[in-house]
Order: sequence, then C-alpha cells, then structure tokens
Amino acid sequence: MSNRRNKKTDSHKDKMLVLASVLAILEIVNTILEIFEKVCK
Repeated sequence: MSNRRNKKTDSHKDKMLVLASVLAILEIVNTILEIFEKVCK
C-alpha cells in the first residue's frame, strides 16, 4: 500500500513540475514578446 501511495505522490510531483516548467516557459516567451514589441516600436 505504501509503495502505491509513493508512486501516486511521485506522479503528482511530476505533474506539478511539468506545470511549473510550462508556466516558466510561458513567462519567458511573454517577456521576449514584450521586448520585441518595444524594439519594433
């Protein structure tokens, strides 16, 4: 039982890590786009 719980928590952590990384990438892309807009103007 404990092993199954550990696996579930691990997968949950992985999902959180993926979400965090995706959010970070989106933020970086957003900042880059803002910089490009300033340069174009």
